Amino acid sequence: MIRIEGPVAPDDMISLTVIEAPGMPQHCHGTGGTKIREELENELKQIESTLGVFFRVTRIEWESATSIAIPETSEEATGIQWNNLRIARDEVDPPQEPAMEYFNV
Repeated sequence: MIRIEGPVAPDDMISLTVIEAPGMPQHCHGTGGTKIREELENELKQIESTLGVFFRVTRIEWESATSIAIPETSEEATGIQWNNLRIARDEVDPPQEPAMEYFNV
C-alpha cells in the first residue's frame, strides 16, 4: 500500500449529489476533485518509475487508486457525506494470440 496525502484546493472541492428523478433510477452527479486526482496519479506514476528502476517493480495500478477524504477539523468531518472513493476503469480484454485462420496465406 502506498499512501500519498495532499490538500484539496478550494476550487477543487469534491461534491457528490444523489439525484432522484421520477421514473429513473437513483444516480449520482459529482463535481470537483479533478486536480487532486491528477496530482495523485502523477505522483504514483513517478513512484512506479523509480521503483521500476531500483527494485524491478513492473506495475502500480495508479489508474485504480482509492481516494479517501481525511478531515482536518470537526467542521470538515460533518461535511463529508461519502468516503473511500475508488475509480475503476473497465477491464481490458487480455491480449490473445491470433489464430491462423485470420491470416491469408
